[in-house]
Amino acid sequence: MPEGTIFISYRRDDTRADAGRLYDRLHVRYPGRVFRDIGSIEPGTDWHHVIDEVLRSTDACVVVIGPQWLTITDENGSRRIDDPLDAVRREVASALASGTRVFPVLVGGASMPDRDDLPADLQPLVRRNALSLSEQDFDAGVDRLMKALDRVPGLNARRDRYAPPRRVVAAALGLAVVALVVGAFLFMREVPPDSNGSSEPVGASAPVAPASTASPDASVSAGDSEAPAGVDGAALGQLTLEWAGTNGVGWQVMDERRRTVLHHLYANARLGGTVDIAAGRYVVVIPGNPEIAPLPVTVSGGQATVVSPAIGQITLQWNGAGSTAWQVFDEKKHNALRYLAAGAGSSETVDIAPGKYVVVVDKPEMQPFPVAVAAGRAVTVTPRVGQISFEWGGRSAAVFQIVDADRKDVLRNWLVGASGRETIDIAPGRYLIVLSGHPEIQPIPVSVDDGREARAAVR
Repeated sequence: MPEGTIFISYRRDDTRADAGRLYDRLHVRYPGRVFRDIGSIEPGTDWHHVIDEVLRSTDACVVVIGPQWLTITDENGSRRIDDPLDAVRREVASALASGTRVFPVLVGGASMPDRDDLPADLQPLVRRNALSLSEQDFDAGVDRLMKALDRVPGLNARRDRYAPPRRVVAAALGLAVVALVVGAFLFMREVPPDSNGSSEPVGASAPVAPASTASPDASVSAGDSEAPAGVDGAALGQLTLEWAGTNGVGWQVMDERRRTVLHHLYANARLGGTVDIAAGRYVVVIPGNPEIAPLPVTVSGGQATVVSPAIGQITLQWNGAGSTAWQVFDEKKHNALRYLAAGAGSSETVDIAPGKYVVVVDKPEMQPFPVAVAAGRAVTVTPRVGQISFEWGGRSAAVFQIVDADRKDVLRNWLVGASGRETIDIAPGRYLIVLSGHPEIQPIPVSVDDGREARAAVR
């Protein structure tokens, strides 16, 4: 990993969509420097080894905490956070122990855990000031996070963006030394000025102005003085990204061979963005839209080059009682292109290039939704969903499972508190409620209809 890296720690069963969304935003500002397990680890590598290596060299650790971050259990009903080998626990404990700056980020209405609810190696986490992200102010919250990250040594985006390479600095210093030596030598050869004030060297002829070698493409705006003879001027043009999306987007300008990011930019929804740039050949890349192929462009001096990617939209209309994560895959489901989250009874829209895709809602009993997107068109996916509400009358917490009617698959593992009640969203169908750790209690059959709530209770 390069210097100045950010590690995102999260639980897939808790905050997968929020972590993916946060990664997309941070990746635009810190390209190639944000690490997350999905897409950041090469196939066939030792997962634990890679995580440990990254954490040893990271500068900041963002811990995404959702409502179930602390309470998610394993197949035995034990809290994962209590297991010393739990991946999330190892990540956060390692970051805290190494002195890495740790930023707790609360999503989905979650609150910071109490100190006594955490293992000893995680208890220092509660002393870190947490940032809450909600659907209403997600963008503003991410901006606050990035401003805090910019203050971490090695992560300042503006300094990294404009700082000249060390080779350039070294070369400039070398030239300065040579110029100083040559100047001193010439000064030593000069004679004192005569009575007329002339300081012309002995035997020197009248100075002759060198022929101008300024580029014919270089333009001088009104009010600018003419460039001195012999000085080349770079031809300047403009590059504009016209963006037809319903959301703003980050975009980059890279050199022709895609080796260096020259500009990090932002285009507003339904508008776009413009950058002044020297004439030449470049490639426009939109990192948040990996399905859009890199766009090669040629910029001429004094002219504006416009790039207008074709864009459509996919909207998930979610009618559940709670929020849900959802993803957009390519047509063959080989690659997850987007990680998103829709709030209870709300919709979420993503800009995407025309093509065929598959929408996957984070509910294993729901079948994937194939969609076809055309330029300038929006496709809406509305999953059928109902609810199961389970009431528990015990004096201690319990884990209940939702099993398909054939008892082949466990669809949900859920923790319900003492004398508590939990409601989960689920596709219409027939299911069984099984109390983990209570074999004496018979499974409870439930039938769920679209838009209806099925209730069950053990008192």
